[in-house]
Amino acid sequence: MIQLDTSNFDQMEKDKAIELAKTLGAKWSLHFQDDKDWYKFKDIMKSEKLEKPINVGFDELFQNISKRVSYSPFSYTIEADIQSIYKTPKGTLICNLIANYEKNTPVLRVVLGKDIPSLTKEELENKRVEVEGELDLYRPSAQLQLKAKSINILGDCSRLVKIAEWEKEYEDILLSDEEAKKGLEDFYFSDVEPITDIGLIAGKKSNNGYKDFMKEINKFNEPDTNPKFLIYTPQDTPEGTMTAEYMAAAIKEFNEKANCQCICIVRGGGDPEQLIAFSNPLLLCAIDESKIPVITGVGHSDDKLLCKRVKSAYDAGTPTGAAKKLIDGIKKLQANKSQVKSNYFPKKTYNNKDSAYLAEWDAIIAEKDAKIRELEQEIERLKKKDIDGLWGLILSKLKR
Repeated sequence: MIQLDTSNFDQMEKDKAIELAKTLGAKWSLHFQDDKDWYKFKDIMKSEKLEKPINVGFDELFQNISKRVSYSPFSYTIEADIQSIYKTPKGTLICNLIANYEKNTPVLRVVLGKDIPSLTKEELENKRVEVEGELDLYRPSAQLQLKAKSINILGDCSRLVKIAEWEKEYEDILLSDEEAKKGLEDFYFSDVEPITDIGLIAGKKSNNGYKDFMKEINKFNEPDTNPKFLIYTPQDTPEGTMTAEYMAAAIKEFNEKANCQCICIVRGGGDPEQLIAFSNPLLLCAIDESKIPVITGVGHSDDKLLCKRVKSAYDAGTPTGAAKKLIDGIKKLQANKSQVKSNYFPKKTYNNKDSAYLAEWDAIIAEKDAKIRELEQEIERLKKKDIDGLWGLILSKLKR
């Protein structure tokens, strides 16, 4: 078989070559470069293999696709975030890559081959990487994958970089990591009246976070319990959506309506790219500005979310923890209504930048209190002296 490349011929030369080929009994044979969409010719191709549907079971579909797809291997070098990573029973590391925290679909599967220098799962988690490899097909699910030949860690993933920027920008309203670990021991309700109304921001009611929170609340809301919790949710709840914009608006709504004494924000764990909403400045500022105390119970206790570190709020770690802390505080408040403050649920009304000013006033007040105590002691001494002097005068007159 002789192949003639006519790509550089003009139209007249092509027509002449075709006529000459016909006289020689040539048959047509079409050749395309690998990057051309040859399947556009399907409408004029009469092959039964292309036109007749193949009847297969669902489990056989992906295997059939894998057998029918053929191509020359392409090599790529890409930069992306590692969304997740796991190790197969054989010890092979499999990464799922995304463009960045804002564009988390589509997901590309990457297989780290044996030729790559040993990197552990822990070293690659939450990193941004540069990967070079050949495009391949994962046969069981006909999923495109990249067989990596090399991988370089560029730094933290875009999500962690963004959270670090927010953390620095809003450090005035956030606890440090060390402070956050200690927790807020002085979180209290200043009102000694029964706390019955709770504003709940939890998104979809089928979410595990909502279920875990309500499971604990329902234990408290037994028939003989008085008072019971009344749960309020934001008026316009988009099903399943817990964006920073929505949560900030919900906090504002509760404050404007003043229909609850505490706001609880709860959500179960999940995709880190979705949980970034709980570090967004819109939510952080809304919590800090809320006149109503806020309790957060989001994700797992070890999730690094900035909403867990807002100074004026209390972090209970998880949805279940939020409900338990709330109930525990209410019970102790009910047991001692005479106290103005207990060690539960405070709403601080100032930021750290005001703490020096307040400390100065605390010192002035302490000094005034000390002087008052001195004056009170002097009054008591003078009273006693006057009484002793009066008795002495009476006795001297009786002796006469």
